[in-house]
Amino acid sequence: MRNTIEIEDPNHRPFTISSNYAYYIGYLDLRPDGMGYHKRGEMNGLWYPPLRVLKNIYVSDGKTVFKPAHAEIGYSEARFEFYGTTLQISFQDDNDFEIAVKNASNDVRKLIVELHPETVWYTVNDTRIKVNRRSAIIYSHMFPETRLRIAASSEFSIENGRLSLLADGKSSLRISSACLHSHRPPIRVNRYRDIDRFSLLRGGGQIGENFRTAKDNLIRLSLINQETGYGLTAGHPDFPWYFGIDTLLSFNGILDAGLFELAFGSLNILARYSKSGKIPHEILTSGKVYNDGDLEETALFPYAVFKYAEWAGYTEEMRHLATIASESFNYLFAHGFQGRGIMEDPKAGEGVDIDTISFTIMSLMELQKVMDMDQEAFGGIADAVKPTEAIDALRKTVQSFWMSERRTFANRIVDGVPVDLGFWTSIIPFYTGIAGIDQYRKFVSDGGGLSRISSSSGIVVDASGNSMPVNTGMFVLGSIRYGDAENAARYFKMLDRSLGLFSPGAYPEISNNPQGCYLQAWSAAIYIESIVEGFFGIHSEGGRLISKPFNSSLMPGGATLKNVRFRNKYYDFIL
Repeated sequence: MRNTIEIEDPNHRPFTISSNYAYYIGYLDLRPDGMGYHKRGEMNGLWYPPLRVLKNIYVSDGKTVFKPAHAEIGYSEARFEFYGTTLQISFQDDNDFEIAVKNASNDVRKLIVELHPETVWYTVNDTRIKVNRRSAIIYSHMFPETRLRIAASSEFSIENGRLSLLADGKSSLRISSACLHSHRPPIRVNRYRDIDRFSLLRGGGQIGENFRTAKDNLIRLSLINQETGYGLTAGHPDFPWYFGIDTLLSFNGILDAGLFELAFGSLNILARYSKSGKIPHEILTSGKVYNDGDLEETALFPYAVFKYAEWAGYTEEMRHLATIASESFNYLFAHGFQGRGIMEDPKAGEGVDIDTISFTIMSLMELQKVMDMDQEAFGGIADAVKPTEAIDALRKTVQSFWMSERRTFANRIVDGVPVDLGFWTSIIPFYTGIAGIDQYRKFVSDGGGLSRISSSSGIVVDASGNSMPVNTGMFVLGSIRYGDAENAARYFKMLDRSLGLFSPGAYPEISNNPQGCYLQAWSAAIYIESIVEGFFGIHSEGGRLISKPFNSSLMPGGATLKNVRFRNKYYDFIL
């Protein structure tokens, strides 16, 4: 096993291994248990979305569940050492899942697999199991195109949903998806090896290792689904499907990591399920749009489309994305920016939110960069929305959010009155760079807005006190943008410390509360963005990448970032 994390005396913490088409969520100590709240206690296990094959895997003597003494966790495989027994679970190159037990002891050892098949959240669980002597088929009438086969090396028994296989020497189970073996969609994807092909940080010490882990997390959470497409899922265990805002706030990090295929696929999913330019918030792996979207993802979608064109280069295959981006602008301007932003508080939707306005400006500014790339695709959008005039007008709107007496940006304007609700969104004008330098200085001063949304874990979301790495990372980038080395270092250290808090090698959703996802895409993506676009200061100019490094004691002098992907070239940069 390569690039693994080794754990002695594993405890009851979660982990993920995955392939492009499937993933397994389990516990390090192999104690059978549930996980998650969407389908309460049923989000873990082996999933070939939209179906779950099994829930738990463990080794027993028929009475006792054995706890491993040692574990190794990789991207697509995990290995557990007992005394005289080894259990290995892994995804093979053909996306089959293999469970192998080697018993070198003279004692009785049984491989126990809790089948308990399930369907994805918000669907009826009508799964069935058809059993033969050495195989079983799991299927669902709700998803007839998905059939999963379990084949064993020897005879097994199934009782009360538990498959039992005697581990005599070496025994194994192999689980395969019939639809994956019958046909594969002809799409370009990023694979695990791309982690070591693009954006290689050398000489960065522990930060360099954590940077690689962040790229690993993005690949670990990418998923091809027969119902929906190929894209980045939000997090494990509770958000293993596609989210508009999670994808879009991860987008810079995806591009910075060189994962252009993942970026394109993710945009395709959002475009496919959009409606009149409104970008969906939540798309389940069944193909159901659970939440058709708030304004912030619609405001940010054009930015992602234009940024992709800027970095990957415009081609005809993305013309449909430009069309949806144009429709998104139409939707925003038609609704006057009134409606729910990123915050899901009880009074959301009663006014205009700062994030919606700020993200719209980001999209318009990115349009200015690419509008000459293709007159038909982007020039027409520019002619319609007039980005320069629109930016000027929206900048004035942003200034109406500024609350001088509180030295912060209001989170929302309701009936013309700015309201500070204590939300993290007051940092967004600094992340986007549309606030003035004097406003930044007042915001970070004693008693300024920053002091009211900060904790020892980073930027807090709201009155709950939960701190999310993505918000902390956005403020790192804001601090760098305004030349504030002290706060950039302070908050980056908080972001850096979030790695592995609740699962080895995983950036979590929340850094001070285990109730969130233990593995979250946008937390990993913002770490990548903080280094590439933050400390290295990498950005495009004149059709090429340039670097304007930000001096910080956090990054060792001489650290290099190699093979940064931009269009059909690769760039190397040194601090």
